[in-house]
Amino acid sequence: MLDNPNESKPKQKFFDKEYLIGLLVSFIATGVMFALVLVIELFGVNLKFETDKYLILINSFTVSGGLSICFYALVVLTSFGAFDLISYSIQLSWYTVFHKDLRKSKLPSSFHEYRALKSSQEKRRTSFMLLGSLPYLITGIILCIPYYVIYR
Repeated sequence: MLDNPNESKPKQKFFDKEYLIGLLVSFIATGVMFALVLVIELFGVNLKFETDKYLILINSFTVSGGLSICFYALVVLTSFGAFDLISYSIQLSWYTVFHKDLRKSKLPSSFHEYRALKSSQEKRRTSFMLLGSLPYLITGIILCIPYYVIYR
């Protein structure tokens, strides 16, 4: 689309519609994880909410926020190309098994070409995943303070 390298791409706002939708989805997904951990803590571990409410809430907030941040870290590693060789080899084996002529497929002929093609694609912003899970992790850490000061 832009043939001239001197032309710059239009500046994208940080909080556009796509980013806000991703932030909302990330926040809701972390909330669902929070609810699942809360249910597991109440019914699976047999903790009583009246006596162990701080422990249950600390675990629920911290685990859901921590898992979301770990998922964000995997997405960041993937965007840096950590799993490109695995992805290329799986696609290559798939095309080798199910296509007669491998070179007539859409797959690049070498891994170097595959990496060049992947690096030329526009990177997606994924910081909304971090911003959607940080409130849960921070809340869990803040709840740790009264628990360890008062109850321990």
